[in-house]
Amino acid sequence: MNLSEQQRADSEAGFERAAKEMITNLDEQLSAFRERVKERPTEFKVQASSGYRGGGAFDASMLVLVAVLGGGFLWMRRRHA
Repeated sequence: MNLSEQQRADSEAGFERAAKEMITNLDEQLSAFRERVKERPTEFKVQASSGYRGGGAFDASMLVLVAVLGGGFLWMRRRHA
């Protein structure tokens, strides 16, 4: 009878585990990249792409995306509560 609840709990646990592993791997790769840049700075060139306007991580489209994802997350939690 509690199969769907158990499946949901297992799914959430699996997602959390995968996210933690992904973050760990990303941190390792970022550290390795930083070291490569320090060791061989002439091999890397940072250049803004054409059409780049600046503005950082949160422009209007990012704000809309965060709002939609946040709303979806809250809706899912209310629905399963």
